[in-house]
Amino acid sequence: MCRALSHIKEISLYLYAPSPISPEFISSLEPSTVRSAHFNNRLLRQIWSEVCLPFWARQDRVDVFWGPTHRIPNWLPSRTARVLTIHDLVWKFAGETMRPFSKTLEQYQMPLAIKKADHIVVDSKAIANSLLEEFPLCKNKITIISLGSNHLSHKVDLQILKDMNIIKPYCLFVGTLEPRKNLANLLMAYSKLPESSKSKIMLLIAGGTGWGDVNLESLIKNLNLSSYVKLLGFVDEPTLATLYAYARFLVLPSLYEGFGLPLVEAMTYSLPVLTSNNSAMIEIAGNAGVLVDPLDKESIKQGLIQLINDDKLYNVLSQNAKENVRRFNWQFSANQLLTVFKEAILHRKSVT
Repeated sequence: MCRALSHIKEISLYLYAPSPISPEFISSLEPSTVRSAHFNNRLLRQIWSEVCLPFWARQDRVDVFWGPTHRIPNWLPSRTARVLTIHDLVWKFAGETMRPFSKTLEQYQMPLAIKKADHIVVDSKAIANSLLEEFPLCKNKITIISLGSNHLSHKVDLQILKDMNIIKPYCLFVGTLEPRKNLANLLMAYSKLPESSKSKIMLLIAGGTGWGDVNLESLIKNLNLSSYVKLLGFVDEPTLATLYAYARFLVLPSLYEGFGLPLVEAMTYSLPVLTSNNSAMIEIAGNAGVLVDPLDKESIKQGLIQLINDDKLYNVLSQNAKENVRRFNWQFSANQLLTVFKEAILHRKSVT
């Protein structure tokens, strides 16, 4: 979103971060002001957000402060409009999948940020509905702005797969390895596939380790899946682009998602998706997915069988994915966000 915002001539973008930002990302922005500190500790980052952010905002005389991480600092200048983006309500609907400290912070800071915000942006209708149910007083200041599609602009290289010893067709999971992603149920469902299906399609799991006791290596071994499942760990963008390009379909049977960006990335490559029948995933997958009950291993298994063996269904979903992904465009979303910024600025002027 920052890249897209930086391309809008009306906007002078000031990007604030608690730790240094990669030079590659900064170079992808149109001329912008970047300020960063060196706070890597969670507690220090909290202090940074309450001390440095208001100071920088006042120093730069920003017209609008946009908080894309569920928070708005106290002590912003009174003239500065406040826009808040809320991506999900994991703390309410899947709190058991969060770190206790993170859950406590969200429960405490989100209501305060909602109260302080002049306007609130959410990624999906599902989140808008959940937010209104939990905080009905914010009804008149919510706008739904979808995330965009990240078509990874890297050359696809089959040699990358060969170097990782990936020589069979595969389905792909992309995401942080944490309890909310429901990987244990996915692996158990995959283990129950008939041998004829497992021999057709490997399962590749790409993503860095998050938190929680997600010991996938032991589970894979105990389920006798070592020949069928490959843990890739964190992968860079050229590798990820190649993985998407050659996958048969994406699997994302999460317990809860506020949006599910890998769904959109996969559809950019015309991939059908297997995902959950809850939260925002129904809305994002549209008519390009097979929806399953994430808590029912048999439901996940049947979804896998459909996408592995039913070529007619697969081709329809693949074509639908190509059309469905057109709904998600970063520049269009950034233009919508600019409209929200302008509305927030007018509202702030009316109350100060």
